[in-house]
Amino acid sequence: MTTYSVSAVLVPKDSMNRTALIPFVAVMAGLSQATVINIDTFGETDASAYTVATTPTSNGAVDTRASAFTIGGNRTTFALVTNRTGRGSFSDDIGDGMFVSQLPTTATGFFELDYATGGMDFGSNRIIRLNDVDNEKTVTLTAGLFDHDGRQSMGTIVVGAYTGILDINLVDDAGFDSAHVDYAYVRGELSKAGDIQFGSIQSVPEPASMASLALGVVAVLRRRKRA
Repeated sequence: MTTYSVSAVLVPKDSMNRTALIPFVAVMAGLSQATVINIDTFGETDASAYTVATTPTSNGAVDTRASAFTIGGNRTTFALVTNRTGRGSFSDDIGDGMFVSQLPTTATGFFELDYATGGMDFGSNRIIRLNDVDNEKTVTLTAGLFDHDGRQSMGTIVVGAYTGILDINLVDDAGFDSAHVDYAYVRGELSKAGDIQFGSIQSVPEPASMASLALGVVAVLRRRKRA
């Protein structure tokens, strides 16, 4: 599921020269590749919403489900208690977003969302974006992409109480192949009694990539104007 943006540029009739249009078309092609990729828009109805929960006496819970709202059509949801003292529980509630809940007696908990992306081309996208975030306490968030050879593009941020949009910037392993991404994930480790919720997950281009492509369009148009 890819979100495409459409741009319209007016070119005077008397300047429609095929040779001159070659660099313009190349730049516009680059812009079309720099698109937002929807990894998970959630959107489950009441009938298909679900909870993955675990307690300190268990080794964690895993649920894999088909979903029309995720990249690749499936989402694997993990919930894990990482400190087994106390009798608290840790749960991931999936509905029209994700809500991670941790009871006070649980020292720390861990969630993860995994997506099989089937060799998809992620282009210049090196930001994993969480939208509509509402976070209570400190949480460590990690996101990443794996290519067909197991090389990774990964990033981690630590966030306190926060509402809004969270961007996790990814850094490539040497030789990472963004044109053939097999797997994407988002995971988080919460502080004691912390809750977090968010509404969707996206992969977005780096601002520098978009800016350079936009400057390319401007340069082409200026050259055409002088000609």
